[in-house]
Amino acid sequence: AWAKAVAEDDPITLARAIDPASMRSVWEAGTDAERVRRQLGRDLDAIVRKCLAKAPGDRYGSMDALCADFDAYLANRPVSARRASYRYAISRFIHRHQLVVASAIVIMVVLGATTVFALRQARFAAREAERANAVAGFLVSLFQVSDPGINRGEKLNANQILERGASQLATSMADQPLQRARLLAVIGEVYSAIGDFPRARTPLQNAIDIERAAADADPLDRAH
Repeated sequence: AWAKAVAEDDPITLARAIDPASMRSVWEAGTDAERVRRQLGRDLDAIVRKCLAKAPGDRYGSMDALCADFDAYLANRPVSARRASYRYAISRFIHRHQLVVASAIVIMVVLGATTVFALRQARFAAREAERANAVAGFLVSLFQVSDPGINRGEKLNANQILERGASQLATSMADQPLQRARLLAVIGEVYSAIGDFPRARTPLQNAIDIERAAADADPLDRAH
């Protein structure tokens, strides 16, 4: 049975070969048994299994080759006993340069967060500029109503201009609800500024309703 096991059976792994009873002094020193098993279950286990390979051609060709793998293990470099792969090579590189890799990750996270913040700010600025231009254009159109060349000489006061603006918004900008809410708020604020609070209520309430219904509305605009 022993001869058959030596010639044919694969040896157990180093992690399974650990006998806690024989290493009691190590456990009493506070060493984590699971951590030791993980260490023994990687490169060291591959080195030992290569030494114990059944076919002579699968073993180390010389003591120098074995020592080279032990040196590589101590230096956190890839060992020849394990199958080479990009993942394995990267993991060994990370082990060798933990501080550098950690610093690079922190820098990448900071740069990524900064980029995201800058993009969000740029989108916010572009949206605010678009809204400001819409408000300015709408206000200009209100005063153009009082141009005799447009309204055929009819003279309009401020209340009439605002009423026309509110009527215009009632049927326009259906595809731009947030812009419409902003303009309704402007009309309501103008009414409030001139002390006509009953008339200010309707456009302001309409603006609030639009802000509440829009999924992408800015909570600060709604609060305002």
